[in-house]
Amino acid sequence: MTLTGVDPFDPTPSTKRELIFGAGTGSSGVTRDVVIFGNSTAAGSEVDNELNGPIADDQDARDRFGERSELYLLYKTFVEVDKSATIYGISVPDIGGTAAAVPITVVGVSDADSTVTITILGKDIIYLVANGDAIATTAEGISDAIDAYDEGRLPVTTSHNAGVCAVTAANTGERSEHIIGETATRGLRVKIETNGTANTQTVVKTVGSFVPGVGNDVGTTAIGLAAARENLYWHVAPWHTVTSGGAGTEGNNGDVAVGDFQTGDLIDMINTQALPVNSKEKQVVFGLVGTSADSILVPLDAQANAVRASFFWQENNDWTPGMLAAYHCAIMRSGYIAHPSRSRAGYTSTDSTPYNIPAPAVATDVPTATEIRTALNNGVSPISFSGDTPYLVRAITARNFNAGGQKDYKAREHHIVYAIDFVWQEIKARWYATKQEFVADDPADGAKPIPNTSTPSDLKALIFGVIDTMTGPRPLGIYTGPILAPDLIQFMKDSVKVAKIPAGLSVVAEFIAVQHLLKFEGKFLEVGEAY
Repeated sequence: MTLTGVDPFDPTPSTKRELIFGAGTGSSGVTRDVVIFGNSTAAGSEVDNELNGPIADDQDARDRFGERSELYLLYKTFVEVDKSATIYGISVPDIGGTAAAVPITVVGVSDADSTVTITILGKDIIYLVANGDAIATTAEGISDAIDAYDEGRLPVTTSHNAGVCAVTAANTGERSEHIIGETATRGLRVKIETNGTANTQTVVKTVGSFVPGVGNDVGTTAIGLAAARENLYWHVAPWHTVTSGGAGTEGNNGDVAVGDFQTGDLIDMINTQALPVNSKEKQVVFGLVGTSADSILVPLDAQANAVRASFFWQENNDWTPGMLAAYHCAIMRSGYIAHPSRSRAGYTSTDSTPYNIPAPAVATDVPTATEIRTALNNGVSPISFSGDTPYLVRAITARNFNAGGQKDYKAREHHIVYAIDFVWQEIKARWYATKQEFVADDPADGAKPIPNTSTPSDLKALIFGVIDTMTGPRPLGIYTGPILAPDLIQFMKDSVKVAKIPAGLSVVAEFIAVQHLLKFEGKFLEVGEAY
C-alpha cells in the first residue's frame, strides 16, 4: 500500500497520512490557529506580505493594520464570536487603484429638528439636524458623525464641501464596492433615512455619482506564507466569488472567478497542503453575497468542489464577503473546540452565542425554501431569517460531487472534515507515544512479544483503541457525546488493515463521523370511534 505522492522507496524517516473524504460506497495534538487575509492601510505598521506574530488584542490589530483597514474589520468581526483563538493577519498589498465612493448631498436650509441615519455595513450612524442648519452645517455634521463612529473604526473616510459629504472606502480596488456599492451585484450599500418632523432640507445620495472601485489585489505571496505554517488551520478569505472560470480570469466588480490567482490558488493551497507529502490539515472559509444563481455556480467549478472549503451565503447582505467569512469561521472554530463533531445547523443568537448578521433591506433577498435546498445541494451554506432574526440553516462543505461527477453528498456535513482531522491527531499522538525503536512482523502464535519492537498487531490495537475512544460517551474524558459513529464501531474495526512495509508499518482504515440529528418525521393518526 502506498500513499498519494509519496515515494515508497524514499529513505527519509517520516510519519505521513492520507485522509480521504467521501470514500466508500454509499486532537488536540496541533493548535488550530487562524489566519486572516486582507488589505491594511498606511496608518498601520505591518509590512505587506509578511507573516509575523499573532495579534495580541484589539489595539495591536489597529496599530498593525490600521483602524479603518479591511484586515482590522475582519479581525473585529471574528473576535465578536470567538475571543479565544490565536489569530494571525497577512496584509495583502492594496491594489492602489480607485476606491469606491458615493457623495451625499444636502439640499435646502433645515426648517425643523430631525435626524438623519446613514447605514454602512449594517451600522446605523445617527446625526441630529437642528432647525435652521444650513447645507454646509449638515454636510459637515454627517461627515464628522461617520468619521467618529465606533471611535473611527469604520473602513471609510469622508470629506465635505459646499453641502456635499463624500464617503470613500478606506481601501482601494473593486472589493471596496462591498462597503460602498450602488450596483445590482452590490445592492445599496450606503443607505440614508430621515426621521422626525417634516423638514424641507433633504439628504440624499447624489444620483449617478457613485464612483466604482477599480483594480484587484494579488494574494499569491500571502497564500504562500500561510501554506508553510502547520499551525494555521483556519483561513479567512476576503475575496468574493460569483462565477466559475478558468485560470487567470476575473469576475466583474471585484467578484473573483474561482480559477484566478486568489480564490482558486487559496483552495489549491489548502488541498495541496492536505496531501500526504505535506500532511498539514487546513480549512478555508469564504463569504458570498451574490444571487442564488451566481452563488451555486461556485462549488460547481471542479476547483472549488473541495471538502476543505466552505462558502456561507446571504444575498446582498450589508456585510462584506470577508466579514461573513470571518464571522462563520469563528462560529465553526468555537463550536469544534467545544466538540469536534459539533453541529451548527439552526445556529442563531442565544444568551451565549451571538449571531448578528444584518437582515437584508429587501425582503426578496431572504432565500426561499427552493433556494435553500438548491444551495445545500450545490455546496453552499445558506443564511436565512425568521423575521429579522438571522439563523444559519446548515453548515456544509463545498464538496458536492465526486470524481465521477455524481452528486453523492458523502462529505456534505461540515463537521466531517474537522472530526477526521481530530481523530488523526489522536492517532498520531498515540503513535509517537508508543512506537518502538524496531519494527517486525507479528511473532508466531504463542511466541513472546519482541522487546523494543513495534508490530502490525500493536498498530492495529492502537487504531482500535482510538475507535473505542472516539465512539464513547466521553471521548478523551473531555467531550460529551461521540465524535465517530457509535453504531458503526464494528464496521470501522473490520476495515482496519495493517501491514509491515520496508522500515515501517502501514495502515488503512475507514472512519465514519457521527451523524447530526437534523430531521424529525412523524405520522400521527387519530383513530377514535365515530360518535
